[in-house]
Amino acid sequence: MRAAALAALILSLAVPVAARDISLGLPIDCDLGRDCFIQQYVDHDPSRAAMDFGCSTLSYDTHQGTDFALISLRQMQSGVNVIAAAPGTVAGTRDGMEDRVYRAGDANRIDGRDCGNGVRLNHDNGWSTQYCHLKRGSLTVQEGDRVDGGTVLGQVGLSGVTQFPHVHMTLRKDGAVVDPFDPDGQIECGAPSTDTLWDAAPPIAPAACSAWASPTVFPNLTTSRQAPPHHHKCRQMRPPSSSLATHSEARPGTGCGCASTGRTVN
Repeated sequence: MRAAALAALILSLAVPVAARDISLGLPIDCDLGRDCFIQQYVDHDPSRAAMDFGCSTLSYDTHQGTDFALISLRQMQSGVNVIAAAPGTVAGTRDGMEDRVYRAGDANRIDGRDCGNGVRLNHDNGWSTQYCHLKRGSLTVQEGDRVDGGTVLGQVGLSGVTQFPHVHMTLRKDGAVVDPFDPDGQIECGAPSTDTLWDAAPPIAPAACSAWASPTVFPNLTTSRQAPPHHHKCRQMRPPSSSLATHSEARPGTGCGCASTGRTVN
């Protein structure tokens, strides 16, 4: 199963991207670099190691999205909006999962719903974006809604498999994962791509700026620099196949099971 997940990631990151048929804004309403930061990027390394688009290690094995993290739990509790990165239609949602730090032994509680509370948007030309770990009760949209770029979808939370408050955004083209920082997947160490899919490329912060590891900020977290165990090797949601909102979910280590046959994101 792990080999299949790796193969899918490698192939998806090699998918050619049509020039500028999508342009993304930030998926979070914050001052990036001051009260929020990018914790992790898409993994481009096909081995058990991890490498982001800049040949650094701000990623973890088979990570398929970009993590925009807050600097404190108090900030999350006050409310920070998650916003649509581009115009689109709501393809699915999930709400109701508790906001709490993921711990060993929580697998049964999560039951494959690693994404936590979330939203998936379909955009034009085969693009989609998925937003994970939203705060319980904060979602403002439902399936079928048409949204503009910048529309509030919910708020940053701590639901699903995560150990720090953040929104994880995965971008896909025709179902294949695309890194918005390096959409063609052709990594050149020492010369990061300047052809991104962002309206304005976000600033890139060094790993030392990551605050989630500080016990004074998140007292329940380890001080290790190892990435926390929140998995986002997510399969995209499928359209409803019946009147029942059933799920098709993978287990941690083989994929976070972001597939669904109902109004949810897994």
